[in-house]
Amino acid sequence: MAEKTAKTKEVTIAVVMESDPKEKEKMVKIASYNEQIDFVLQSDNPEKFYAYAANLKKRGIRVKGMLLMGHGSTTYFYERWWNYLSGKSKIDEKLRHKIGNFGYKDLDYNGLIKDHQRNQKRLKEIRSDLSQCNEALGKAKTDAEKKRLMDDKKDFMEQMDRYKEMITVQENRLKLFDDVSDSMAPGARIGLFNCYGAEDTSFFNNVADLFLHKHGGEICGTDGLFITIKTHPLVEWVFGTFSTDVTTTGNWQQKTVTPATHCNGHNHKPGCTCGWGGPR
Repeated sequence: MAEKTAKTKEVTIAVVMESDPKEKEKMVKIASYNEQIDFVLQSDNPEKFYAYAANLKKRGIRVKGMLLMGHGSTTYFYERWWNYLSGKSKIDEKLRHKIGNFGYKDLDYNGLIKDHQRNQKRLKEIRSDLSQCNEALGKAKTDAEKKRLMDDKKDFMEQMDRYKEMITVQENRLKLFDDVSDSMAPGARIGLFNCYGAEDTSFFNNVADLFLHKHGGEICGTDGLFITIKTHPLVEWVFGTFSTDVTTTGNWQQKTVTPATHCNGHNHKPGCTCGWGGPR
């Protein structure tokens, strides 16, 4: 007798990422007024949210529409205009962009991939240095030379242990993000209910790629201030009825993410055809 396959339920959610009680209450009300939103989650802790989201698919749930709700940086807003008026150089946007309590580093998916690849490369170099050191140690003739090479070997081994530990932590993090993205439905839509969410390309891309790299989808956000006191047309866009009649000081930006191949660029296998380069 054939086994029954569990039916996957697709849902729409709003995630309120604020910790301030008043702001949290206001955003929860805004999201709750829309009947097309199935669940409103409150999470000001990135780690707890990722753990929750990563487990959704295992529970037979996939997210087809998601609003990420939280303020951008007011510090960024004021400094940006002060620098413009005073003629000073542009501030480091990476230190400013956020969604509520979720900062740039919490959402830096592409930066994590680059760091992981960089550390893998360095580990390979250390192993090569250690091999050469062992070879030289076998040919050493004086006690002084042997001592120097033994000290070098100890240093290489300590470096190798440190890099192995860092790589393990990064791979666990990437696996978590893979599970988070796997809980999104194919072609899912994400709306940034957030000021300046699309102002910095790297921040916007990180949010898009973190959640959508597995099955693809679309993301929408503004590169200016986000002004609303009620359910916003952005909500309509998430559910398929997008309108350009919105209140923002900037422009709406959209990005389409295509589904990744099996390895997603950080878990290469022999014969991999992902396009990220040869096997690691």
